[in-house]
Amino acid sequence: MKIERRYKIIGIFSALAIVGLVLVWVHLRGLKGKAEENRMELPVESESRVTTDNGEAIVSLDPATLEISGIVLKPITGNEAPYDGVVWLEGRAWIYAESETGHFVRREVVPDTSSEYPRYFIKTPVRGLQVVVTGAQLLLSEEFRSQIQLDE
Repeated sequence: MKIERRYKIIGIFSALAIVGLVLVWVHLRGLKGKAEENRMELPVESESRVTTDNGEAIVSLDPATLEISGIVLKPITGNEAPYDGVVWLEGRAWIYAESETGHFVRREVVPDTSSEYPRYFIKTPVRGLQVVVTGAQLLLSEEFRSQIQLDE
């Protein structure tokens, strides 16, 4: 008698677990559909990557993109780059600095391996430099977006 009751209880809990999993699956599929409906494409100029004479990459964002991008700048006075603004590409550390409104130059930074905390220094410091501390990965993605080949 006790064994049959145990099996009934296990069967009921198993059925409830399966129903719960199905409900979660349905809910997640619905969220995925909503996320795809609400996906926001950033309006970026057709030529978002330009190269200057000294080989530095410049990413240009139009005013509408700049407004919704959430990019945050931080002025720096010395040659130490803010940790939050560092992005990595091909094994090297980089920051983006605003050269003029909506135009961002990628500059290489050198990690300080002697420090116990991660610190980065700008190779060629510039006075009054405004460094991107939020949104650097977005700029890196935009810089290389033109290289992506899409199959039609």
